[in-house]
Amino acid sequence: MLKLGFVDSINALPFHLPFRQGVLPSPGMLSFAPPSQLNAHLRADILDVALTSASETFSKQLAPFCISAEKEVGSVHFYAKNSKGGRVGVTPHSAASIALLKVLCHHFWKISPHFEPLDRSKLLQYEGILLIGDEALQTPHLLGYQTIDLAQAWYQETGLPFVFALFSCAQPIETTQLEEQLEEALTWSLDHLDAVVCEAYKQCPLPLEQIHRYFGRLNYRLGEKEREGLKLFQELCKYVPGL
Repeated sequence: MLKLGFVDSINALPFHLPFRQGVLPSPGMLSFAPPSQLNAHLRADILDVALTSASETFSKQLAPFCISAEKEVGSVHFYAKNSKGGRVGVTPHSAASIALLKVLCHHFWKISPHFEPLDRSKLLQYEGILLIGDEALQTPHLLGYQTIDLAQAWYQETGLPFVFALFSCAQPIETTQLEEQLEEALTWSLDHLDAVVCEAYKQCPLPLEQIHRYFGRLNYRLGEKEREGLKLFQELCKYVPGL
């Protein structure tokens, strides 16, 4: 039985909700974790397939699928004081969002802040803070900080969507059936978006209209523009110290 890992934020619901609710037969054993943990579990062969950070590279990717956004996304926020430099506390849960912030700082903003794991007991000491996922959705603003949507910042600099996550395999396996099952789940979810939004509300109790808008910003299929944005991002990562 395949061991599948999904991001534990609401943005991944369209890929797994029909399996969890019994609408469709499950393709394997499902587990849920933050992106950084899924990356580690895939590298350690704890999982066969996982929705991994776009900053990671594995032996094979399930080409048709991703989580991406063009322009604003609403769930990847960099909160900056007057300067974008200084001490920056970053969530430990996302490799792609941290890499995106470092790429923006190095290549476009031309600054070199000091990145460190976020200590929530010392928030006032940071010049910048990075939050992702449901936590960022529930925190549109932090007092004393400017909110910068990193997908929007990437689009402003490149004119391309940003790919946050893709399905990857640690070892070469046959994925044709799995791709068909994920496509079926995604199609069902997009056709029954109200059900997805209601489930998302249980996990992230925001106004339903806001959750609807959030899903409207997300794209789940890897098209030509997404591939172009992903290729550029992975190329820029090579020249950022520490990536």
